[in-house]
Amino acid sequence: MCLALSGRVARDLARVHGLRPAAVVGNGVDPARFGPPTREARREAARALARRAGAPEGAPVALFVAHAFRLKGLDLLLRAAAAIPELFVVVAGGDDPRGARALARRLGLGARLTLLGPVDDVVALYHGATALVHPSRYDPCSLVVLEALACGLPVLASPEDGASERVGAGGRVVAALEDPAAWAAALRDVLDPAAREAMSAAAAATRRTWDDVAGDLLASCGAEPPGRRDRPTSGG
Repeated sequence: MCLALSGRVARDLARVHGLRPAAVVGNGVDPARFGPPTREARREAARALARRAGAPEGAPVALFVAHAFRLKGLDLLLRAAAAIPELFVVVAGGDDPRGARALARRLGLGARLTLLGPVDDVVALYHGATALVHPSRYDPCSLVVLEALACGLPVLASPEDGASERVGAGGRVVAALEDPAAWAAALRDVLDPAAREAMSAAAAATRRTWDDVAGDLLASCGAEPPGRRDRPTSGG
């Protein structure tokens, strides 16, 4: 049986290998780790992240979480951020930072870019950032996008990422992937407080757990997920 992580992967399998997946079963998240914080906890996380970024309290912070900076489009985020003077960028990931630093210097970003390197507690970043920006040039179904959404963080995603199929009203999918101006426009949208609040609520509602994934995998094999056999129907 062939299964796909996303509609994007299903299309790739059909186009490249002539395979027709029996079902699309996407990734999930651990609900014990990834969920929306309280309003006060979010404010405290935002203050803590601003301190790490050297940003004034209340300044917007775009978060980028990835290891392969080029593949995941960090250059696109930096070029977009250069057009928004009040925006700070925080990067968590283990790739060589020299290229990002050099590009930031050329763009005049200066101290508005913070490269944290690999980070153990990414949840604190999701809770404190203004938005996750993930301009990936290829991703079957990015866990980073799903984790951020589950935490109620608005996401700006790439159409080349299978996880973009789950963004919905929880952010924006930037169709013009290689156009920094399009990413800047999407960032300006999410900087509006009312729009960001609505996106945050919609993002949290997308949360899909690994138990949900397991149920879908069993269903795709024709098996009854545990706990459903004896569950009464709505009329029972």
